[in-house]
Amino acid sequence: MTDSPILQTFAPIEVEAEADERALYLLDGDAELDGMALQPQHLVLLRPGLRPRLRSREGARLMVCGGAPMDGTRHVWWNFVSSSRERINEAKRAWKAGEFALPPGDDDEFIPLPEVPLTVSYP
Repeated sequence: MTDSPILQTFAPIEVEAEADERALYLLDGDAELDGMALQPQHLVLLRPGLRPRLRSREGARLMVCGGAPMDGTRHVWWNFVSSSRERINEAKRAWKAGEFALPPGDDDEFIPLPEVPLTVSYP
């Protein structure tokens, strides 16, 4: 990762509309999307076909992600996403049982599985 800004000061960039599913994530700095201020560490979803312009007053580092839509249905439950509800249920069981491998040095805190997640569930 670099310390220099990716979005240069007052240098507008048009976000291409090649992919239907796109999102922006402002890591740090300031950025506007068609005049709307982006909040650091928030994901912004872009409407398919939209070609917004990014601009910064002081420079910013952003992540642009996306691509072709996934084939088939996806299910979302808390932090779990799968094309199979059975896999999500197995992930819930494994999380409760402490069977997930954690990243090195990331074992200080355990977040319990919520009874009702604060996420949107898709079919």
